[in-house]
Amino acid sequence: MMFEDFHSLKELSNHFKSQRSCLDFLAWKRWKGNPICPYCGCTSIYHRRDGRFACHRCKNSFSVLVGTVFQNTKLPLLTWFKAIFLVCNSKQGVSSCQLSLFLGVTQKTAWFILHKIRLLLRDGDDGFPDRVQDSIVQRKSKRG
Repeated sequence: MMFEDFHSLKELSNHFKSQRSCLDFLAWKRWKGNPICPYCGCTSIYHRRDGRFACHRCKNSFSVLVGTVFQNTKLPLLTWFKAIFLVCNSKQGVSSCQLSLFLGVTQKTAWFILHKIRLLLRDGDDGFPDRVQDSIVQRKSKRG
């Protein structure tokens, strides 16, 4: 299921009933059932009890949110999904004030969400960098 398949916010909310269902959707969208380590690119991954993933090669622990616009967010993913739905389905655009009313967040938070979504739409990105490994290598080479 994709965001285009929903016809209303109510439909979207009924489909994504929990944070876990949102995380499962993102995992499917990002990896299609074959998780890849965002740090070393290894496909030998195992699931931890806490719902995160861990890499056999580099031993790093990560979630599906690592390397996406959702990384380090304190907002529920359903709030992000609703915002994406509203922005993408609004013919004349959505202001941060309108978005804050729809989502039940502050105007400042809505402004932040809106700018992240606009950045993704401008870049033609879906939130999941195709070259996560390249960006990590570039960061490491800049350090040393």
